[in-house]
Amino acid sequence: MTPDICIECRENQLHITSDIAYAARQYVSATWDMDWLLTKRNGAKYTGGEFVHEMAHFWATRTTYNSTSGRYDINGVMRPDEHQTEVNNSIYTNLGASYAIYSGEWTSCITETYHGVDWEAWLKVVG
Repeated sequence: MTPDICIECRENQLHITSDIAYAARQYVSATWDMDWLLTKRNGAKYTGGEFVHEMAHFWATRTTYNSTSGRYDINGVMRPDEHQTEVNNSIYTNLGASYAIYSGEWTSCITETYHGVDWEAWLKVVG
């Protein structure tokens, strides 16, 4: 939904994905709406659980292993203040990404739908 005049915003404003994963986790924690997690509604492409899983998948695959630090980096993102468009390892983005991965695992556990994911490997990214 970002206008064409701000291409950097459109391509690098990835922290919003983490915000949505956080909101989904809060919703489920507050309501225990298992129907939302397990059922596609109103022509939706995914169940809520699959939706959370896809956000976790996005972050698990968006990282780059840094052999110098022995950790995973998230490079080329925009911070939430939107004044810097090409930031590496933004604390907000990195924390949100790890929370999204943890949320994906949590959702898989409570719904018992693991989608064939090796969660140990994905959690290693969070490290």
